[in-house]
Amino acid sequence: MFPVTKIECSDTGPEYNRGHRPRGRPDPARVPVRPATRRPARCNGRFSLFLRRGPTNRMRHVPCNVRGMKRTKASFRQISVASGLILLLIGGMATAAQRQDPESIRRLAADFAASDIQAGEGRLEIEAARLDPRLRLPACGVPLEAFAPPSRGSGNRRLIGVRCAAPSSWSIYVPVRVALYREVLVTRSALPRGHVITARDLERVSKDIYRLHQGFFTDPGRVVGMVTRAPLLAGRVLTDSQLEPRVVIERGARVLLVAKDGSIEVRMAGVALADGVAGERIRVRNLRSRRVVQGKVIDARTVRVGL
Repeated sequence: MFPVTKIECSDTGPEYNRGHRPRGRPDPARVPVRPATRRPARCNGRFSLFLRRGPTNRMRHVPCNVRGMKRTKASFRQISVASGLILLLIGGMATAAQRQDPESIRRLAADFAASDIQAGEGRLEIEAARLDPRLRLPACGVPLEAFAPPSRGSGNRRLIGVRCAAPSSWSIYVPVRVALYREVLVTRSALPRGHVITARDLERVSKDIYRLHQGFFTDPGRVVGMVTRAPLLAGRVLTDSQLEPRVVIERGARVLLVAKDGSIEVRMAGVALADGVAGERIRVRNLRSRRVVQGKVIDARTVRVGL
């Protein structure tokens, strides 16, 4: 059962002091008062929570005067709740200094991830994920230690472990996002299929290479002279799968066969039996001896063969 609060009211309200009562309301003096045994009485400045039950069996408020009301007994529940809140506040302030700072864990994880990456000429960005604010780790009495778990991941998503040895042993894993920006080659404009790449078709753009899973180029010398395998949009990062070497010798073309051994060099006419790109070995036929040999493509007209 809840504690009972007794309220004394020195004024029953201006409505009943004028010597008359509203039409349709019973006389308050003849209506029995039901004691408030289940709910503490309160006064909000206009009405109290003491209820009277009239002839119509309706619950009615009784007017009260705030200045004339006096509380004679305090609520034990209110005192208990207030005391508990004060104890929790004091306990939290006492233990806050004994907890490990989450920012120190994040900084250590980010530094460990940075030391494991060879940035080179690129710009490295590392961001450790924020820890759960409900996490309560005891303060570490020795320097924290970072380590790489067996399944730490790769690319731009990695997992770094941080542990404490004493006085309380604990460990935690921090997700880390890694970004390494470098200048890569992209198409300056849209290119059709079979287009021979020139220096005017290229431009450099800073990209996160950890997101370029299909590869990229940084040296224009490796791209110029290549042929597009499919149409490319403007701003597309160039990869090996999009380009192929240019065919400099077509099948059936007349070529010059060159054989050299020291200071001796022999030249003869031949015909290519397959398409060839620069640096590739193809089959050719010597038109004089009708022999079929293999040679290395030097340019669009020359194939080097052995003696």
